[in-house]
This record gives sequence, structure tokens and C-alpha cells, in this order.
Amino acid sequence: MQQPLPEHLRQLIDRWLDEDLPEDESETLHGLLAETSGAIEWMADRALLHQWLGKTITDLRSTESQTAKIDPSRRWHMRSLLAAAAVTAVSLAILIIAWPRSASASANFLVQKALATCQPIADRHYRVHVESRNALRLQMLRSRNDRNSSNLWVRGNQFVQRFEHSEERLAWGRDASGDVWFTVDGASAAVFRSPEIPESLEEVCDLRTLDLPTLLQTLLRDYDLTYRRQEVEVETIQATVRPAIKRSKYGRIEIEIERESSMVRRVSMERVRDGRVVAIVHFDWIETKLAANTLYDIPSYLQPDAPILDHRSPRGDRADLLREFLGRLRVSQWPR
Repeated sequence: MQQPLPEHLRQLIDRWLDEDLPEDESETLHGLLAETSGAIEWMADRALLHQWLGKTITDLRSTESQTAKIDPSRRWHMRSLLAAAAVTAVSLAILIIAWPRSASASANFLVQKALATCQPIADRHYRVHVESRNALRLQMLRSRNDRNSSNLWVRGNQFVQRFEHSEERLAWGRDASGDVWFTVDGASAAVFRSPEIPESLEEVCDLRTLDLPTLLQTLLRDYDLTYRRQEVEVETIQATVRPAIKRSKYGRIEIEIERESSMVRRVSMERVRDGRVVAIVHFDWIETKLAANTLYDIPSYLQPDAPILDHRSPRGDRADLLREFLGRLRVSQWPR
């Protein structure tokens, strides 16, 4: 039978998760975790409680309380979220075992924590703002004109993005199969299957969407990370690509991370093509919650009986709609 953990060790773990543990006691915790049987498992459960349940479960309960019936797909999604949370908790514990003794106060370690607590199945809602600039300014001021802003929802590799203002309504996204779809004013839609997506559409997907886990992994692997600003609740990290990295689709990047939850609240990045900055994209986090699967489905954004063009449609029809979509998107992206 597994012996209970010593009370002193439990207190150290709780204090570390609350970010209330001095560096010398953090080193003590490091040694005890490696030496004490069952400590990793207990810390995994505790990390789940501190890092995920305290925030995400509250959001889930709030969401589900507004819906009397939960369809089977949403129940499956919730079970998947809980399973992912358990994996995240274990990742946190393993991360603690492996951290360098000097890393507890480093920008790299903060990004590692953000990656460990990042839920790949959760639905994240962002406000996206694109600027056509030549460099990332140190003080990035948002335009008050919402014309070049959009709403983005992301779940793993899926996304849906909407532009809604007085002149036009555009929506597009990627579904669970990797197919990309788009619609102009909901009058018709076009779908390109994963193997046939045009390069121009792939580039727009790459520019305007945010795969947060992949981005954080890229920062840890290819970038030098430094603190740019440290505040009571939020820390801002500046990332600069290492000279040894010859080709990167990102230039300079800034991320804001909440101290308490290790959640990434904001990302601003230079997007680079052929060594030249082509745009600066800001992703401002709005919320994370359990969303309906229909959020990512084409019919949710179409008028009744609107045609959906695919590879079986008459030759050229999808190409015509793609040109119209990209043309309107560029106007929305960079207002004249």
C-alpha cells in the first residue's frame, strides 16, 4: 500500500503551484520529487486542481448550465478535455523534475509552463488584428478601426474566422478533416480538400491563425527569450530568432503570459516571407471554453439552400469564388 506523502512535501508542492516558494526551497522540492515514491503522481493530481480545474472547469460549468441538453458529441468533447487535462498535469510534474536549478525565474521556464498548461482540445477565442508594417514596434497600439479585425476560434487544427462589418460578412475555416472552406456573405461556399488546397489559401491560413502549442514549441527551440516587461499579474516576453536559424516564418515575437495561470493572454508576431516582414499580427485572447462542434461547420455560416462548391463542381467555379474571397479579405486585412 502506498504511504501518504509527508505533510511537509505536500505543503512545498502546494506553495510551488501557488508560486509562493522561495528559490532555496524550490531546490529542496526538486530533490524530494526525485526521491519520494508517489510524489510525481500526487503532484500531477494537485497540478490538475491548481492549474486547470480552478479555471477551466468553472468555465465548463457556466457553459453547460446554459444548455439543458448536451448532445453526445459535446459529452465526448468534455471527456476529451478532462483526459487532456490529466496529461497536462503529468507534463507539469515531469517538467518540474527536469528543470535546471536556475530556470525557475527565466523567460524560458515561463514559456515551458505555458506550454505544459496549454490545452490542445480547448476552444480558444481571439480577436485578431493585422497590420501591414515593416517592423514590430516596441509600443504596439491597436487601431480603433475594427474593419481590419476579426474573431477567431481555434480547437487543435480546426479554426473558424469571421469578419463582420457594415459592408461585408466573410467567414472561413478548417474542419476536423483538414479541409478548408470559405463563404462570401453566406450566399455560397467553396471547399478545398486537404491535398488540393491552393498555395494562396494556405498562406492566408498560416498568416491569420494561431496554433499556440506549436508556436510555444518553436519559441523554445529556435528563439532567444528575454523579459521585456514584468508586472504584478502579467509578464511580457520578447522572442528573437537565433542567428543559426536561417529560415523562419516568424520574425520578432512578443507574448504576454499571466503569472498565476501561465495562460498566454496575447501574442504579437512579425510574419516573414523570403526574409522580409510582410505583416504584424496581434492575437488577443478573449475566452477559453467548451464550444459546440457546429461552430466549425460550414452550414452555420450559410443562407438556406446556399450551394457548396467542391471538386465535383463545374471547372472554374471554385476559382472564381476564391478570387472574390481573397480580394475581399485583403481589403478587410489592410484597409485603404
